[in-house]
Amino acid sequence: MSGTRSNLGAHARGRAAPSRGTAVFITETGLYIRLRPGKRPFRTLVRQTWPLVAVDVDRRGRAVGIEVVPLPNRFVLRQIAARAGVVLSNREAAHARVCVRIPLQLARPAGRVGQKRNLSAQF
Repeated sequence: MSGTRSNLGAHARGRAAPSRGTAVFITETGLYIRLRPGKRPFRTLVRQTWPLVAVDVDRRGRAVGIEVVPLPNRFVLRQIAARAGVVLSNREAAHARVCVRIPLQLARPAGRVGQKRNLSAQF
């Protein structure tokens, strides 16, 4: 598993994370759904290889988080949870916090020096 595992889950459990409830972390490489804040994963189970869907579980086998790589264009939390074999309640899905961790790339339009520049994010 170490060859296919990304560092996304570790990054999502790190700094500046919302402290309560379900949280969705979106990065350049994928997304991580943190189900139980403060719990450390004991093992990672791969549920699907492409796209990669993996579940972090604690020592008791309860889901701590779900990782999906690559980042899907569109996603529904309950569908991702179902692919991972995790039951997500309506409340967990409806009240999930979303944290985007994609660095913004600023566009630099062509023009003369001194002209106003239109800076916009490119996704």
